Amino acid sequence: MCEIRENFGEALAHHEHKFKNDIGKVLRWRAALREASNFSGWSFLEGYESKFIHDIVGEISAKVLNCLHLNVAEYPVGIQDRLRDLNVLINVEKNDVRMVGIWGTGGIGKTTIAKAVHNSIVKRFEGSCFLANVRENSIRDGGMVELQNTLLFEIFRGKKLKITNVDKGINVIKKMLSHRKVLLILDDVSHLDQLKKLAGGCDWFGLGSRIIITTRDKHLLLAHQVNLIYKVKELCRDEVIQPFSWNAFGRNFHMVDHGKVKRVVLHYADGLPLALTVFGSLLRGRSEEQWQDALDNYKRVPNHEIHEILKISYNSLEDSVKEVFLDIACFFKEMGKEIVRQESPTEPGKRSRLWFPEDVYHVLTENTGTDKVKGIVVQCPKSDDIRLNATSFSKMKNLKLFINCNARLFVDVEYLPNELMFLDWPGCPLQSFPANFNPKKLFKLNMPRSHLTRPGEGLKNLQKLKSINLDHCEFLTEIADFSRIPNLEYLNLNYCTVIKELRSSVGFFTGLEELNLYDSPNLTNLPSNIYELQNLRSPLKTPTLKFYYQAVKFRSGSVAGKSGIRAGSVGIQRLNGMNYEALSSSKISGILIVSLYVDDIVYTRSSKDMMTEVKNEMMRQYEMIDLGLLHHFLGLGVLQIDTCIFLHQKKYAKTLLEKFGLKDCKSVATPLAVNEKLSKVDERSLLARFMHSPTKKHMGTAKRVLRYIQGTVNYGIAYKKGKSAVLIGYCDSDWSGSEDMRSTSSYAFNLGSGVFSWASIKQSSVALSTAEAEYISATEATAQAIWLRFVLSNFGEEQAEPTQLLCDNTSAIATSKNPVHHHKTRHINRRFHFIRDALQDGEIDLLYCKTEEQVADIFTKALARDHFEFLRKAHT
Repeated sequence: MCEIRENFGEALAHHEHKFKNDIGKVLRWRAALREASNFSGWSFLEGYESKFIHDIVGEISAKVLNCLHLNVAEYPVGIQDRLRDLNVLINVEKNDVRMVGIWGTGGIGKTTIAKAVHNSIVKRFEGSCFLANVRENSIRDGGMVELQNTLLFEIFRGKKLKITNVDKGINVIKKMLSHRKVLLILDDVSHLDQLKKLAGGCDWFGLGSRIIITTRDKHLLLAHQVNLIYKVKELCRDEVIQPFSWNAFGRNFHMVDHGKVKRVVLHYADGLPLALTVFGSLLRGRSEEQWQDALDNYKRVPNHEIHEILKISYNSLEDSVKEVFLDIACFFKEMGKEIVRQESPTEPGKRSRLWFPEDVYHVLTENTGTDKVKGIVVQCPKSDDIRLNATSFSKMKNLKLFINCNARLFVDVEYLPNELMFLDWPGCPLQSFPANFNPKKLFKLNMPRSHLTRPGEGLKNLQKLKSINLDHCEFLTEIADFSRIPNLEYLNLNYCTVIKELRSSVGFFTGLEELNLYDSPNLTNLPSNIYELQNLRSPLKTPTLKFYYQAVKFRSGSVAGKSGIRAGSVGIQRLNGMNYEALSSSKISGILIVSLYVDDIVYTRSSKDMMTEVKNEMMRQYEMIDLGLLHHFLGLGVLQIDTCIFLHQKKYAKTLLEKFGLKDCKSVATPLAVNEKLSKVDERSLLARFMHSPTKKHMGTAKRVLRYIQGTVNYGIAYKKGKSAVLIGYCDSDWSGSEDMRSTSSYAFNLGSGVFSWASIKQSSVALSTAEAEYISATEATAQAIWLRFVLSNFGEEQAEPTQLLCDNTSAIATSKNPVHHHKTRHINRRFHFIRDALQDGEIDLLYCKTEEQVADIFTKALARDHFEFLRKAHT
């Protein structure tokens, strides 16, 4: 530089003399040369200029190559959103050393995202390396040493560093990178040992460095203390079709004409970009029929390319984890099934898991199962019938999982495998399990709607059983002694209508968390210790049920003096046939009714003092809160004033109207148009009887009903004080009012000032005349009257006189009273003739009323407005 400066100095002096009239120009040249001389660069002092130039080109090339972008993907989809989320973790603005993991299943796009990250931030670093396929390259002979050499070569670009063994490589990497800001991406890492030899710790790298690791194993990251982990999201609904469309059509396409194929593709691809890309490439240029053939084939044999990539994750699992993976992959996911199919490509009975409908049908009906079978899921395209034989399961001794999703299995099996751990068989036709069935490993028993009458002796010693679901088992008469099932947590006996008793061993299930006994009306004998279970999360733990149990014990005399209600002051009587407890006091005259509903208690009384006494005592004994007068219960609004109790459904009606967008609609005066008949094509007599496949006329009729509700939201039933509690009934029929010629019966009973009970019932047989239809209606009303009289007597409202039942058909009245007419009614089912006994016993009195005053007529047919409003007023 010294020689150059001297030569330039002489030249500038010459120019200053030459341009003495424009000396400013020379001064600008001098300043420019001075600035250029201060630029950093390469000094050539001696040697060959050609070699010197070669070295300069090499170093510049290394810097340029370090900033070159990687090829991300031909059709990248959803990259920017995922890149934005990942950059929050990477945060290149921070001057620290960070290791960030990118975690997800095979084919989900981890490598693609890592390449996109590299391209977006590589210019911020002094050196970078994208080390691809770490898993695959490391398992080759000398593969780890080669990876270390590649890492150093990529970062230092051109410097010849030859590593000969792994341990030396670790020290070289630590020494050469500890003060250098680098970007290192390790792609597809599968073992912790790979990380220890390529990026052992943050202290290996200079400040500002970022080490990004892609892997399928989250635990590997955690074991290496990589706590910043980004879980790759599957493509969302809007994104998922794009990779397929680009590869199948060469453009983003909505596939309007290929909707069915699109659904199948997306179903089997399961949101994986790799699978969508492969599917699209395979189907490009083919017809829709060829598409369908290819996809149908994939249901049985998955694409080899996709399968091999996904199988990598499977091969890395431990043997015990592989078993769990195959259960999940075969029975609950679409990918991964090829691993099992390859166990026996031609004979399904020799595979470990069965799920394909044809394979399951073949094995179960042809008895081709073997001890290789460990799991079966029966899921048919439609609810098919499969008839099993006595030995269908006899060869599958290692069967651990059996799930029937929708098939009707007709069975006469004599053997079920004792290795079963999970038995899910809704609607099972077995009345009991085989005598030799003793599944000691059984974890879950799910058999709702089954025909079991008793479980059998084999279900008595099940130490591992956690869950039993026998919901809607209407034939179940008894439950086994559960004393040797100590770990049970869930027991469902809802709607088991026949069973009467739970054995005392249930009360010793200290781990029982949920016990469901809803609508099992005959199950009245419950063990006393069941209410003391500490972990139970059901209504049996509420104060209401505790009170009920103590009340029942008190009534039976088993805990006299210990009940929550003082034994000396209150007597307890159960009202037969009703869900009530009546508590009558010996100190205060009158009657108190206590109604129990789940965890609510509702009182009514004839003596306010009695109610106050009992309520205070119960609040003292139990954790109960007095909510005051009843205002709302089971969808009914209750308004209590001095003169009456008013029941209404205003809140429910408004909710209903708002739900169907009719809260501001115009009201109508009647729910149905006058004389409207809904034929078989439209409906069946009454709107409520036909809710499946409604026609346009059905919907119009339903809308009219809602418009009627709009005009009656403030209506209700008023029960006025001071009215005598005399029961009066009305009965009527609409002869042959249905398209199938069957008649509709109706009745209504008033108690005091308001309607008390009502119904509209389609008759079970075709009446041959109006009189016969009215006679059948009167008989059904008589049955209701007898039951209501019985209920009222339990409440102390004994009906001293026969209940008047008003009918507007004189022939029906005559038939019920006069045996002479018997020859005209011989064809009527004899069960309807008990009305005569009720008349003779003085329980009812069938009387005539005018048709225009027949209150029950409002429940049988559409009426004119004036008549409808007249009858409605009689009810309210």
